Amino acid sequence: MGGVGKKTVQNRTMTQCDHRAGMHGRCPSRAPIRVGMIIGPEALSLPHHIPYPMKPVTTFLAIALLAVSTAIAQPFTAASRMWVDGTSTIHDWTIETQRVDGRIHAKGAVIDSVSMTIGVRSLKSGKSGMDDKVYEALQATRHANIHVRAGRVDLTTGSGTVQATVTIAGTTKTLPVTVTRTVNGTTASYTGRIAFNMTDFKVSPPTAMLGAIKAGDAITLRFDLKSNAN
Repeated sequence: MGGVGKKTVQNRTMTQCDHRAGMHGRCPSRAPIRVGMIIGPEALSLPHHIPYPMKPVTTFLAIALLAVSTAIAQPFTAASRMWVDGTSTIHDWTIETQRVDGRIHAKGAVIDSVSMTIGVRSLKSGKSGMDDKVYEALQATRHANIHVRAGRVDLTTGSGTVQATVTIAGTTKTLPVTVTRTVNGTTASYTGRIAFNMTDFKVSPPTAMLGAIKAGDAITLRFDLKSNAN
C-alpha cells in the first residue's frame, strides 16, 4: 500500500514537470509540489510536503494593518477662525474671517497633512473702507483665495513645528509654523501663527489719506482650527 502511494505522487509530479517542459522547453529546477493522495506511513509527513497558500491571509493582515494606521480626514468645523494682525502709522489693526474651508488628515495627535482655504473677501474688520483697501492690496479680483498647506507633524507632546506652503496674491512661499493641539471632549483645536512680510508675497502695504496713513509691512496670520477628535 505504501508503494502505491509513492507511485501516485511520483506519476503526478512527472506529469506536472512534463507539462511545464512542453510549455517552456525545460523542467523548472525548483522542487515540484507534491499533489495527490498518499496512502501509508508517508501520509504522516503530508503537511511538511504541501505548502499551504498564505497569500490570502497575508493580504488580509496587510489590509487590516493599513486600516488601523491610516489617517482619518476630518473637515474643519464652522467654529474655526482665522485672524490677520498688522500695524499702521496710527494704530494696530486686526481683520478676521469666520469661514475657513479645509480639512486635516490625522491619526490622534499625529498629523499627516493639513489644507485650508480662506476667501479674501471673507476677511472683515468692521470698517468697510479698511476692508476695501485690504482686498485691493491682496488683489482679490485676480486671486480670490489664500491657501495654506502643511505636511506631517507629531503633536503628541502638545505642539510641534511644521513647514507650511502659503499662497497669497498668486505668490507661494514656504514658512515655519508652530502648531499646538488641545482636545476638549470630542473636539480637537489646532492653534498657531504664521509671521511674514506682505512684500514677501509681492503685496504692497495698504495706504490711506493720500499716503498719510500706511500699514506696516509685517503681519501675522493667526488661526484656531477645529475638527472632530479621533
